[in-house]
Amino acid sequence: MKRFLTSAAALAMTSGMAAAEYKLTILHTNDFHARFEPISKYDGPCSAEDNSAGECFGGSGRLVTAINEARGRTDNALLVDGGDQFQGTLFYTHYKGALAAEMMNKMGYDAMTVGNHEFDDG
Repeated sequence: MKRFLTSAAALAMTSGMAAAEYKLTILHTNDFHARFEPISKYDGPCSAEDNSAGECFGGSGRLVTAINEARGRTDNALLVDGGDQFQGTLFYTHYKGALAAEMMNKMGYDAMTVGNHEFDDG
């Protein structure tokens, strides 16, 4: 009974804190697949000409910009990734996960879950 009363008292004391408003923005990425460079609409290389014309998608530069803009709109942001950072380009073939890890550390990811391609090399 004493344990119950102690728990009830602790809960009652914290109930006011639970009512405080807290806003959290969750920024989520997944399936980057080592696409550090922009790609064309056909999932192939993007020429400098097409990139300048806005005909390309993705790439780490665009990702950094989008994340920084989103973080600039909030005081509390959590950046998470759903996996599959690895596999897909020659960047991964040559650097394996080292380049993805460096990029994610520099971008300030808070957490990542592993996807199936994080196990491609065992």
